[in-house]
Amino acid sequence: MIVVNQTKLSRTKPEPNPEKEVLDALFGVGYQFQKAGQFPKAIGAYLETIHRNPKHVWAYNNLGNCYRSLGLYEKALEQFDKALELEPEKRSAKLNKSLALLSLNRYEEAWPLYRSRLDTIDYRKEVLTCGKLEWNGDCLSPDKTLFIYSNQGLGDELQMLRYLPMVAERAPRVIVEVQKQNYELVKDIPGISEFRIRPKDDTSLPQFDFHCEIFTLPELFRTTFETVPPPYRPPFKRDIHIRNLIAEQKHFYPSHRHIGLIWSGNPKNDLNPYRACGLVHQLPLLQLGNCRFYSLQKGAPANDIPKFQNEVSGKLFDLGEHLENMASTATAIDELDLLITTDTSVPHLAGTIGAKSWVLLHQPTDWRWTADKEVTPWYPQMRLFRQKTKGVWTTLIDEVEEALR
Repeated sequence: MIVVNQTKLSRTKPEPNPEKEVLDALFGVGYQFQKAGQFPKAIGAYLETIHRNPKHVWAYNNLGNCYRSLGLYEKALEQFDKALELEPEKRSAKLNKSLALLSLNRYEEAWPLYRSRLDTIDYRKEVLTCGKLEWNGDCLSPDKTLFIYSNQGLGDELQMLRYLPMVAERAPRVIVEVQKQNYELVKDIPGISEFRIRPKDDTSLPQFDFHCEIFTLPELFRTTFETVPPPYRPPFKRDIHIRNLIAEQKHFYPSHRHIGLIWSGNPKNDLNPYRACGLVHQLPLLQLGNCRFYSLQKGAPANDIPKFQNEVSGKLFDLGEHLENMASTATAIDELDLLITTDTSVPHLAGTIGAKSWVLLHQPTDWRWTADKEVTPWYPQMRLFRQKTKGVWTTLIDEVEEALR
């Protein structure tokens, strides 16, 4: 029998470090202010953290994000550069810097840094470690299979559809993985060997030789702000039920304009509180004559409708419960005269199919909508309405109302 000596080892209690405790507390205060959207207060806390410790990489990184959240992109870049000087391979700083560069329309500089998202997003990381090569954009032989996958949102997938015909010219056999909601919309795109639905939990992969995350395509095709390819309208099967519902309304309101409304994205998205205006701010539009409005809102935000039953009664037709996927939503948008929406995946859908749409944008907006232009190169036919003051929707809605008049 082996006898183990169980004499307790003496442990030396670490000496207290008051300065580190102060730094941790300051940084924590900044982080809490940042999470709450109180960016000026967060900036103050991070600046004090840096004053006490000029090598605090995370403080520079978070400070840059606060400036970016205020639309101060050049100041944000300064902070990300300082973080990268201290830690050149810091992935979050690379990613954040790329987003600031994209907002400044400096695409060529941004795309290589934007690749760091592959290491910071958990979904489909197994592709990076499967032992297969990442595609570099070269032409492939017919016996080689390219697997294109997505690890971001529905709108990201739709935005990148424009590149698939270009991919098909270089790769004879392509497998594209998309989220279930997009599948019916895209499954008949010619030139693609197979579309598959992105699994939620299962990490199984198809057989392939090369892989490419779908948002790497702009880099591979050397996309600049001036050379963004036009949207690609996929051939999709129309939802007859949706068409009939709208046709019936058009029959009863033949002289009206038929307009779709969306007031919120996914509440689970951290940015949704800034992007969503809520039905309450779109209510003034319902008072306009010769307009028939349709809710295309899905999920929990659709519960706004019964909250304002008196205001919407007879003025807002709820299509939301009939919209099963992006193909049925595309059918609705195609049948209507106009879509008015906040920043969700649906404006990407409207832009992809070339439908007339007006997008209500928070301040500062996502880089895809540009920082200050009236149109975006990703969807040139769109009209963009921007908040004049961060968080204030009333003046923006006044502009939309006047435009409808």
